[in-house]
Amino acid sequence: MDPFDFDLHGFAQLRIKRAEGLIHQDNPAVQFAQRLLGTTATTKVAFGTEAGFFHGLGIPTIVCGPGSMAAQGHKADEFIEISQLEACNRMLAAAVKELCA
Repeated sequence: MDPFDFDLHGFAQLRIKRAEGLIHQDNPAVQFAQRLLGTTATTKVAFGTEAGFFHGLGIPTIVCGPGSMAAQGHKADEFIEISQLEACNRMLAAAVKELCA
C-alpha cells in the first residue's frame, strides 16, 4: 500500500502504521554500520523514528547516534559526553570516506 494518500483537496496525508523491527542482519545498512564500528552488536530502540517508513519503501535503514539510549536518552537530564560526540564524528567521517571513495 502506498503510504501517501491524496484527498479531494490535493493535500497529502501520511498513513501511519506500526513499523516492524528494523534489525535484519542481511540489511546492507546494518552491515555497513557494523563494519564501521567493528562490532556485530545490534539493539532495538523503544521510540518512533522515520526509519520504519524508509524501510517500508525498501531503503536500507538504521538508527544510530552518540551515547546510550538506555542510559542517557529520552529521560530527565539526558546528556551526551564530549567523548561520545567525538566517537560519533569519527564514525561519520569514516562513513563519508568509504561512501565517497
